[in-house]
Amino acid sequence: MCTPTVSDFSHAIDSITKRSARHWVSIGALTAIALLAFEPFTQAVLAIEDKEVTLDQLEYIKAKESSNGSLKTLGNVPTIGRSTRLDGASWDGASPGVSAVSFPGPDNNTIEFMARRFSIDIQEDMGMKAAIWNGFSPFTAPQNLRPAFACATGNCTWPNFPFIAVCSKCHDVSKYVTRSTGPAKFPSIIYNTGANGQEWMLEPGESRPEVSNPSPHADLRNGRNLTFIEHEIPQLDLSISNYNGSPRCRSLFEQCPDTYLSARVTTNPGQTLTFRNLSTLVMATQYLASNETWLNNRTTWENTRASAQECTLSLCVNQHDDVLSQGVLQEAVAYSWAEREPASYTNDDEDVNMRYTNHSLDMGIQLARLSDLQIEIPDGDYKRQASNLQQQYFNITQPTIIALYNVLSDGFGIVRNPMPWGSF
Repeated sequence: MCTPTVSDFSHAIDSITKRSARHWVSIGALTAIALLAFEPFTQAVLAIEDKEVTLDQLEYIKAKESSNGSLKTLGNVPTIGRSTRLDGASWDGASPGVSAVSFPGPDNNTIEFMARRFSIDIQEDMGMKAAIWNGFSPFTAPQNLRPAFACATGNCTWPNFPFIAVCSKCHDVSKYVTRSTGPAKFPSIIYNTGANGQEWMLEPGESRPEVSNPSPHADLRNGRNLTFIEHEIPQLDLSISNYNGSPRCRSLFEQCPDTYLSARVTTNPGQTLTFRNLSTLVMATQYLASNETWLNNRTTWENTRASAQECTLSLCVNQHDDVLSQGVLQEAVAYSWAEREPASYTNDDEDVNMRYTNHSLDMGIQLARLSDLQIEIPDGDYKRQASNLQQQYFNITQPTIIALYNVLSDGFGIVRNPMPWGSF
């Protein structure tokens, strides 16, 4: 096979330009000759560019060193954010004093534990606080919740790796809902409490109507003989009830007795129906909701079913498969663990109190010093994936957990409820 040389190209160009009659078709021949030399090289380049090559950090650095500066800085080494230990807060100054916190013991006798720290003693990390509310915000796009990463080419694949995360899960608990009905008994006197505000004035022997929203406006609009239906989860002391018939509300600005949602929040796993063994529980929300058929005036309340769910946020360890393709990060959770190492987040002196609160992560606002919380990857999973799992235990400090509850309480009001369910 004859391989064209540079002199061949020069001669061809010279021949074309010296002809008195320019034959532009000759340009096509020149192009064909040029492609004979360059097309194999072009194909080789395309093949290399299109081939996915996985490099670890050391291999990437070597590639950088041999690239004559095309990968200019070590900052171009592909990285992705991950957390294997979470320490997002710190104790702020000295404790103001010691306080005794009373609680009932196993034999119903009163026991006290000594609180030497308080939740106000925590200096929160503003980055963690911002991240929490960014996650709750309805204006946050999913891509803004993904970890920070660096990849010079825009196409990177990282080996799957474990990191600390917050997991969420919901269970339908409608099977626990009971239904009852009864008449509404109205007090006889209503008084004004301010602009558009009204309240019952209770005479001896009278009580407010036994409905979710006992507003006097129901009596004013509908007479004094009303029947209501109540949907209830007795185990949670959670209910929703409305007067029979159609919704009374005609606008958002109208005073009316309708109830669309009843909810409660707990940080105690013993106060849940389906997450009692979730030892890394942060917060559970339980709610009863009116069906949209009633909200849209398509059914009457007596012919409407209420739905019930129990949803949780918990600390966990996720193992991710992360792929960056053309600058877009795609994430998939391969494995997830939420097993608490039993000997972690404890204080031997306060063991009875920890059992009393079902080993809740939330100790309230009066605290004893505890060890770090450790989330454990079970032995079987750890041994099976030893090549990908560089550690088995992931620590979260007590100040971080206290700060987390402080932030949630700031936003949701009082989420802490120390009342235990269960037994010793």
